[in-house]
Amino acid sequence: MTEKTDVYSAAKRSAVMRRVKGRDTAPERTVRQALTRLDARYRLHRADLPGKPDVVMAGRRLAIFVHGCFWHGHDCARGARVPKQNRDYWVGKVARNRQRDANNHAALAADGWRIETIWACELKDAAALNVRLAALLAENAPRKRDDTLGLIVHKPAHQPLGAKEKSAVADDYQMPTGNLMAGKRGVVTGVANHQSIAWGIARQLATQGAEIAFLHLPGMERRVQPLADSLGVKVLAPVDVTDDAAMDSAFDVVKQAFGQIDFFVHAIAFANKDELKGSFVDNTTREGFLRAMDISAFSFVDCARRAAAMMPEAGGSILTLTYMGSERAIPNYNTMGVAKAALEAATRYAARDLGPKGIRVNALSPGAMKTLSLAGISGGRGMLAKGRSLSAMKADTSMEGVAGAALWLLSDLGRSTTGEVIHVDAGFHIMGFTEDEAEG
Repeated sequence: MTEKTDVYSAAKRSAVMRRVKGRDTAPERTVRQALTRLDARYRLHRADLPGKPDVVMAGRRLAIFVHGCFWHGHDCARGARVPKQNRDYWVGKVARNRQRDANNHAALAADGWRIETIWACELKDAAALNVRLAALLAENAPRKRDDTLGLIVHKPAHQPLGAKEKSAVADDYQMPTGNLMAGKRGVVTGVANHQSIAWGIARQLATQGAEIAFLHLPGMERRVQPLADSLGVKVLAPVDVTDDAAMDSAFDVVKQAFGQIDFFVHAIAFANKDELKGSFVDNTTREGFLRAMDISAFSFVDCARRAAAMMPEAGGSILTLTYMGSERAIPNYNTMGVAKAALEAATRYAARDLGPKGIRVNALSPGAMKTLSLAGISGGRGMLAKGRSLSAMKADTSMEGVAGAALWLLSDLGRSTTGEVIHVDAGFHIMGFTEDEAEG
């Protein structure tokens, strides 16, 4: 730990220490507000649990601690600082805090609780926090009843995956095996959990022999690592697409590992939840609009430029994900629909610029699917049922169908296709109105 001078006298320091809040801190309130926006239900500071977790979701068996970096010895710049005065006292105090935290976590884990620690320094990026919490909620669904025993059962999520569990993760979807991607290396972004469209695509590419690197949102390592392990993915790196230095670092990791890549999957998008409901005109803010465009559209341009520079002379393939809300005014899709429209236009311009280099650029437009992205849209669940009833096939969009289309475009099978937006939505995009509506 680096040193800094303690400017307070002993009496002043004692008074300051008495005012330090142990609960209801500003970081805690930030996390609670984010959870409330995600419609999560929780209790605060349950005294009957070890460590009195700041946020408790009993039905999900989830305990969240929101820690100050200095007081709990985080490995960040703030956590590494220690006053020069009474240095031994401070080092000892922080060490005792860390040991107490470890003991509390162990006791909770032994009782089947999943523990999540959120550090104060991680709250600066509201978008990243929102995605992280949404993933946490999706992966820790309320416990289900085992009807064969009449009991509520739960498997602690903190345990490492064994060989059988890794196989189960990898076999979530029935993907056809083969060698269409044998000898090819590439990058998949946007994997957050086993319901991510990016995960389904990665699963399909891996079963066809591809060697893959994952670029994921910072703070998602514990969720992405088990998925990566199940596919044998050894190259992972966090990336903040709004930060040039973070992009440089992430792509450097890929370059050092692979040298060249043959394909790149862009599955990154974001819009403020408050702008994904009601009126587009009334609810869209300048800040929210610019952020959605930056993350959802410009990040694709930046990724395409960097990925193309790593592709061989023979060329390669770049793929992004969009949705029908770019073409039609879908209720509540709002700012994201405009960002997706920009993304599709960027796909065509990138295809034009990179075509002479043998690099194909396309977009997939899946129908509504049960993903974290859908969970962030007001009325998202209704979009699933409506998409099924209005589709030509009267069916849900399947992960296998989307991943299969991605395989076509990323493999040599799609060698003459570029600049396209391919709809994989059971025919939802071709429909006008239903027969019942026509008869009425």
